[in-house]
Amino acid sequence: MLRIQSANGKPKPNEISIFDLSKVTIEHIYPHNAASASLMEDLELLKNDIGNLSFWPGRNNNSAGNKSFAEKKSLYEQSNVTLNRELAKSMGWDKQNFQQRRNKLLKMAKKIFTV
Repeated sequence: MLRIQSANGKPKPNEISIFDLSKVTIEHIYPHNAASASLMEDLELLKNDIGNLSFWPGRNNNSAGNKSFAEKKSLYEQSNVTLNRELAKSMGWDKQNFQQRRNKLLKMAKKIFTV
């Protein structure tokens, strides 16, 4: 007779993930080479700033290419990186979204690193 036991205690989430840095690529939320139809002058100068950057495995970044935020949103939703999934909750990507994300990332970094 097989006996099924119930779980006891509180489950603990996996709090760390391991990324193979040789397979991780930098993702530009506002595209590094935006198509002229989706060019945003106020983000052009900020495209290499931390507020506009994230990371993905190369295969995701290759498929996203230089697509707009709206076109990449579903890829952010499917990401195993929490910061990318949070991006997917944004309605769009503009200077205000960029600045909010930049401030959040810098605040997180200051908790970890001495600046």
